[in-house]
Amino acid sequence: MGRFIVRRLALMVIALWVVVTVTFFLAHMIPGGPFDREKPVPEAIKKNLEEKYHLNEPMWKQYILYLNDIIHGDLGPSFKYPDRTVNDIIKESFPVSAQLGFWAVLIATFVGISLGSISALHQGGLIDSFSMFFAILFISLPSFVIAPIFQYIFGVKLHWLPVANWGSWEHMILPALSLALGPTAVIARLTRASMLEVLSNDYVKAAKARGLSGLRVLIVYALKNALIPVVTYLFPLIAAIFTGSFVVEKIFNIPGLGRYYVTSIYNRDYTVILGVTVFYAAFLILMNLLADITYALLDPRIRYE
Repeated sequence: MGRFIVRRLALMVIALWVVVTVTFFLAHMIPGGPFDREKPVPEAIKKNLEEKYHLNEPMWKQYILYLNDIIHGDLGPSFKYPDRTVNDIIKESFPVSAQLGFWAVLIATFVGISLGSISALHQGGLIDSFSMFFAILFISLPSFVIAPIFQYIFGVKLHWLPVANWGSWEHMILPALSLALGPTAVIARLTRASMLEVLSNDYVKAAKARGLSGLRVLIVYALKNALIPVVTYLFPLIAAIFTGSFVVEKIFNIPGLGRYYVTSIYNRDYTVILGVTVFYAAFLILMNLLADITYALLDPRIRYE
């Protein structure tokens, strides 16, 4: 296991280098520049700004300078917010996205696994049909459709919850549910399919033959092995939601990482685009590594040599 982790960490470095390289050149291919505004900046000021941020240097030199900064943990200054660095933006906005993502993932995991397990135990019954109908429905509806519906029903019509902004726990409910419904449906279907396969194994049938209750067989014998496909989906989901849901954060006016990422593209803020992309890529690669390690913990037959 130790050699496997070291090898994967080395591959992580290579993967991040590829992400940095591709994103750097793609970002600089966007027409225009970070100092192009509706109201034109005087040419002398624009020239001084480009010189300050090394944008007047050849592309290869800018690339080398950026790689050197990343190695030292510096993601550079923001062109849109001159008094803030990309590190500051991530440090301030990531906890907001992570807090929202934590509750969304928690809801999706608990409800999805519970719903999928109950459906598997009642295969072909009314509960199974009802659960899978709503699972298909919520898989088909993206979060940017669900979010405005929630805002209209619970905010505008019923006045139960705030429509937007961020502050109290009440502001978190609607965006967390908007993010959670789609993953809940996917996890429910994955759990159901995997659970049906596990329940047909001989060791589960033997446990039932010994007179154990269905709930105990489910929790003690079946659930652990049935969770492996869920883990495959769950860890990349954590990376995606924790680093910010661009659309949901924009709809609910949440000051998370996703909103800054969208704004940076509009403003051609190269350093923010690159910094957030690298941060997201590193987080996603780390989650994939944790998923592989979790496989071995869930199933003793899985070993990495």
